[in-house]
Amino acid sequence: MDNYPYFDMKESGVVWLPSIPKHWDMMKISHMALLKSGESITSVEMDTSGDYLVYGGNGIRGRFHEFTHEGDYVLIGRQGALCGNINYASGKFWASEHAIVVNPDRKVNTFWLGETLRVMNLGSLSTAAAQPGISVEVVNQQKLPFPPIEEQNKIASFIKWKSEKLNKLIEKKRAIIDRLKEKRLSIITQAVIKGIDGSVPTKDSKIDWLGEVPRHWDIRRLRFVVNSNPVKSEVKNKDSDTLVSFVPMDSVGEYGGVRLDTVKELGKVYDGYTYLAEDDVVVAKITPCFENGKGALVSGLVNGIGFGTTELHVLRAQANYSNRWLFYLTASYPFRQIGESEMYGAGGQKRVPESFIKNFRLGIPSFDEQEKIADFIDGKLEHVDRMLELNEIAITRLEEYLLTLIEATVTGQIDVRDIDIPEGY
Repeated sequence: MDNYPYFDMKESGVVWLPSIPKHWDMMKISHMALLKSGESITSVEMDTSGDYLVYGGNGIRGRFHEFTHEGDYVLIGRQGALCGNINYASGKFWASEHAIVVNPDRKVNTFWLGETLRVMNLGSLSTAAAQPGISVEVVNQQKLPFPPIEEQNKIASFIKWKSEKLNKLIEKKRAIIDRLKEKRLSIITQAVIKGIDGSVPTKDSKIDWLGEVPRHWDIRRLRFVVNSNPVKSEVKNKDSDTLVSFVPMDSVGEYGGVRLDTVKELGKVYDGYTYLAEDDVVVAKITPCFENGKGALVSGLVNGIGFGTTELHVLRAQANYSNRWLFYLTASYPFRQIGESEMYGAGGQKRVPESFIKNFRLGIPSFDEQEKIADFIDGKLEHVDRMLELNEIAITRLEEYLLTLIEATVTGQIDVRDIDIPEGY
């Protein structure tokens, strides 16, 4: 880190922070600010035409015609899985009952205060319940490192400056990842939809979106190529204590890959979950998982058996068809785009029907050519996937570095007083 340590330190008196600069104080939150939950408001009461933003525990919830606060404030999430998270609100706004509003009773830098509270990980103070939550009383008793106001201002400016620089690097990496994903999708789509030999004679597929395909390919619906959602009676004679892999939606990657780190007994998942077997292809059926490309060719199942979320379609290539080729087809742009247009249901509950998969028409090559296409895609994607991995690792490290830098700065582990910071921060 391009920074310097404080030379005169003292014990902080709290477990989570061993020492602070000698001229800083450790101060109870209740001794420097008034904490109070916001006002109750329902989603029915909110109005998109309202003049003022409504903040809940996790940030902006909507708009309303009235406001509860005016100024610059730190908000602490009070309830839910993300309780203890930190947001900022400024101007006129409505704070809901799910947010704790921090109202300092002395001069402080709002941004310094918010970042210090974030580092304190207030979510760890939540009560164990079906709906986790933290109370004002508990937060009030916590002590935070409190530097002089001039130093708060310098710390805030330093964090804003470094955050902007690092976030720009992260955005550049994300832009590279987006381009790599586009390239990946283009490679898959071209190969499975049009083939890998551009010199072969073609024919009109008589499918509007498809156009010309190799002349020797058959035009068929997928119902004649795959079996969808195989019946679990295939394993009904297995012992109930047989170990099988369990696949929640979180374990299914986008455009390939699946984590198989959860194992359960067959009898505990036989009812109420989706059955799959080794080398089956899974495709997410619900929004936004389908549009995001969640799907995989599954291999490595415990005892060759898996059960997973009911929000998966399971596809199995029939005899003389390739599961590898089938997976790449389900990852192609036309399959995802057309499938999205045929989703049914309302809002976040829209799903791709099984009928879309069965009736999807395209050119079908022979088994040998399907395998060659899959081999071709594998080879082309090896470099692309490696570059994706490297850029994702780089983002993770940049984010970790930024968090470490912020924590070290607000806790007095580095001294930023004499660092030259550009104007505007």
